[in-house]
Amino acid sequence: MGVIYNHSAAAKSKPVETKSIIKKLRRRVKDKKAPLGIFLVAPHEEDFDVKEEEETIVLFLRHHWFTTIKWFIVTLIFLFLPAVIKPLLPVEFFVYDGKLVNGAILFWYLFTLTYFIRNFLDWYYDVYFITDERVVDINFRNMLSRQISDTRIERIQDISLSQQGFFESLFNYGDVLVQTAAEKSLFKFRSIPNPRDVLEVLQDLIAQEEEENYKRRVEGVGNAP
Repeated sequence: MGVIYNHSAAAKSKPVETKSIIKKLRRRVKDKKAPLGIFLVAPHEEDFDVKEEEETIVLFLRHHWFTTIKWFIVTLIFLFLPAVIKPLLPVEFFVYDGKLVNGAILFWYLFTLTYFIRNFLDWYYDVYFITDERVVDINFRNMLSRQISDTRIERIQDISLSQQGFFESLFNYGDVLVQTAAEKSLFKFRSIPNPRDVLEVLQDLIAQEEEENYKRRVEGVGNAP
């Protein structure tokens, strides 16, 4: 089961304002609010370093919580593995090498904790922002390094939505691909909740930007000598 939807950025030109976009989005998603802060409409508590003073955050996104299931289950397996293996070892092994065994178990739990923290931080800090001016992709590398990529709304050329498989349809998450004319030509919002709503927000923002550009051109012609 899968759905792939394409939208030409020039196909919609209805003028809308940012406040009305946010209001419409809140009305549309009020019955399907995503937990764990993975889908926040116009949040006041979230921000990013290169945000402009007059810029308004429309959407804040994380990967859907279902994407954490895999590494969470692996963490649980790692936690219980020593308890499963230890009784299978011969008694003589503990008589002669008890400290070594305990040290190995301690090391294993430290490894498991590191594995969990690393995956959690990747999930928590890999985020996306959609503002009234641009889309921003923040890729977490470590506590001291993040990669921030962004492109202006006016540079968006095409938007694609991909929602494939049973679980993506059941839990309503998928990918939104943004094709741009910028240096980074493709922005991929991976495994985000409510992808159709995200796509519609981008459509509205493109329409708003086109209307603003049209008004500027008209004013420019009117003010020409």
